[in-house]
Amino acid sequence: MTKRQKFSLQSAALTAIMLLTTGGPTSANELANGVASYSKGDYASARISLTAATQQNPGNWLGHYYLANTLVQLRQYEAAKAEYTRCMELNAPASYAAYCQKAISQMSGFKGSGGSSSAPTDSLTPSLKGGPAEGGISEAAKVRRAAIMAQAEKEAEKIRKEADEKIKDLEQNGNYWVKDEHGNEKLGVPDSVRKEIQSEAEAKAAEIIKRAERQAAGFR
Repeated sequence: MTKRQKFSLQSAALTAIMLLTTGGPTSANELANGVASYSKGDYASARISLTAATQQNPGNWLGHYYLANTLVQLRQYEAAKAEYTRCMELNAPASYAAYCQKAISQMSGFKGSGGSSSAPTDSLTPSLKGGPAEGGISEAAKVRRAAIMAQAEKEAEKIRKEADEKIKDLEQNGNYWVKDEHGNEKLGVPDSVRKEIQSEAEAKAAEIIKRAERQAAGFR
């Protein structure tokens, strides 16, 4: 990788990472540096940067994701599984969460860091050597894609929460009356109205995700 390519990767990754991180510029720079080091196979440096990034901003799933990938390459499988687990706990996009689960499952019989049956990284399937199957996709593009999808997931979740709030408001202040289990009337929201609100929210959320997927596909 040339200096120009490395700078381009770091710049692109940093731009996308800033959309994901709330830990400030220092955390974003550490994460960008870690991604760049990982992409060129410098896993020792990647571990240092990514560990710093996750310490500075522990709530950013992308840092834990790349740290887990790095630890796999360093054959530190137990630590890698812990990072993949944390990545899933932080609500990584579906494709990344599925990859994390697959990686954890495949590493279940591995031992590393001096274990008696340490498995070489070559024994991992091709799709477990760096992320979800995205053939020909640069690491910078993967980061950008992840940032786009993460933002879309946030917007979709916001729409779902707004629908829930609307239903709660109708339950307390609406003009609907429903019967309880004893047949007594009370303020509430009929199932038909509830389903209509939820269906409308899900349709909007689905459109946001589809639009994000189309946008993300443009980064290679």
